[in-house]
Amino acid sequence: MIDRPDFEKVRQVDACQYPGFERIAAGEDPLRKKFVRFRNRYLCKYVWKPESFHSIACTGCGRCIDGCIGNISKNKIFIEMNQ
Repeated sequence: MIDRPDFEKVRQVDACQYPGFERIAAGEDPLRKKFVRFRNRYLCKYVWKPESFHSIACTGCGRCIDGCIGNISKNKIFIEMNQ
């Protein structure tokens, strides 16, 4: 890394639940609707990855719950779904 006083390091927060995260070069955004982004996130962690790797892609760290912009707890959702 170059350490120069005339440069500034900038951190930008980005996540799969923000609009535009999946935007491609042509400007299309296949996940522009919130419910589609939500569905894609959970299908990826709990369906597609287990089918490919025989293990869920969730480590149980809870960061997704803490950082969720919609204040959604997957644990509460899964409990409600099982009832």
